[in-house]
Amino acid sequence: MAGNRFGPDSTPSWKEGWERKKKRSYVKTEYRPLRRTVEDQEDLDAFLSAYDPLSIAAPSPEARDDALEAETGALYTRSRAALEDISMAPLPNLPSSVLRLHLEIVPDVFFHEAQTLKSDVEYREDVERALRDYGHLRGKHISRDVIVPEDLPLYALHYLIMHVFGLRNLHMHEFTLPQDTLKALTGDQTGRWVQLIGILFRSPFMNLDDRSWGDDEEGRSFRAFLRERLTGPYGYAPSEVPSQACLIRTGFDPDRQYLVTYCRGEGLEEIVYTCCPLEEASELRLPETDKFTFRQEVRPFASLPVDSIPFLIKGSPTLLERLPVSDLLVPVDGDLQPADGVTILRTLSGRLGAIRDIHPFFDPRMDEEMDLAISRPLPCTRVLHYFYDPASSWWVRITMTRDCQDLVEDGHVTQEELDRAQVRVRELYQPAVISSDGPMLMEDLGGLPCLSEFLQEIHPDLRNMDRKERDRALEIRAERLAWAKKQGWRGEKPNFL
Repeated sequence: MAGNRFGPDSTPSWKEGWERKKKRSYVKTEYRPLRRTVEDQEDLDAFLSAYDPLSIAAPSPEARDDALEAETGALYTRSRAALEDISMAPLPNLPSSVLRLHLEIVPDVFFHEAQTLKSDVEYREDVERALRDYGHLRGKHISRDVIVPEDLPLYALHYLIMHVFGLRNLHMHEFTLPQDTLKALTGDQTGRWVQLIGILFRSPFMNLDDRSWGDDEEGRSFRAFLRERLTGPYGYAPSEVPSQACLIRTGFDPDRQYLVTYCRGEGLEEIVYTCCPLEEASELRLPETDKFTFRQEVRPFASLPVDSIPFLIKGSPTLLERLPVSDLLVPVDGDLQPADGVTILRTLSGRLGAIRDIHPFFDPRMDEEMDLAISRPLPCTRVLHYFYDPASSWWVRITMTRDCQDLVEDGHVTQEELDRAQVRVRELYQPAVISSDGPMLMEDLGGLPCLSEFLQEIHPDLRNMDRKERDRALEIRAERLAWAKKQGWRGEKPNFL
């Protein structure tokens, strides 16, 4: 590269073969806006080198040693100069930084903390034992740790989850907030959720084509399809442009009255049992039981509790997938606190100035200036939930950290491997897997219990079987492996794209 202070033959051996992959991120596609071309980047580097003579001077051995020193697990805090010394080449201007995401498969997120029945605990222990014995699980949950560009949007995170867990994008998915976070964000009022449609949340009436706008593989291999979707810079669907995503707000009547029915069981918290328009309340029939008590009240739409939303839209409040993870997640290893809905709306209203006041049910025909103003909300949660395939019920819990001290201290990755992975992410504009715990998943399997049963079937204990039992176990093993191969199952760990 012109102006390279490291010389023309300074590419380290571990980067061989990267140039072709690197140039892919400069190719314009429908899903990725045009990035600065390779030639433009070389001209810029040459100009900067000529403008600043110090930039072409090779670092002294002492300076190089100082630059390469790092705190244990440094990632976000790693200096650009140190990374360029490791790469032996200038880093691209974009992405400007990287983050670490921790993705873990958990039981149903609505119940895995609340259910404490002995039978449930014992059953889950059996599942975990099978995953540990046959799936190489070290921790409590199947998990992956990845380094991603800070501007990775949720739609690309969906494809990343497909890659790292071995799924093939055959079913519907959604990103949601934990219920306690949703309540804090909205003040437990449905009207505040409506205000945030188009800013944080998808329209509940978005059609199927708009929901799955990037899923056309167009006859390519699935690997090539994933590579394109995961390579930045990233774009997003026209239907998720803020002014378009907000249009549905007028579909709600803030003054319409609803009957909310609450239910409480012995020793349990009160929950919303159902919610319906007041004019339909005569059709409601409550079960006759001594195990639960019911309470009812009438509320206008705007003040309904957010637990009522699934009864109103036949689903959960889902997040806009144009949003970068850095605009949603607060790092769990920092002191920053999640923003609430009032703060987000006040901040956005301040950006808009006197253009238009943000109101729950305003006519949201907006211009490009307003699109720009509200396109970047404030981080509002420490945890994201991802749901895939209702039949198998795969739930992924997503958290973000700025550094990787725990992975280095536990021996899952070295600082050298971490630095090289970060260089890769910056140069190729693609996520990189840095740690993997547990087996790959499989389409149409049936969830964690079925995965544990599958692993036991393909690892039969033949020691105490007679010949007939042994032959049958081996037959079942062969059948299950043949079926798994058709499902695209890979027993190995995920790798780079």
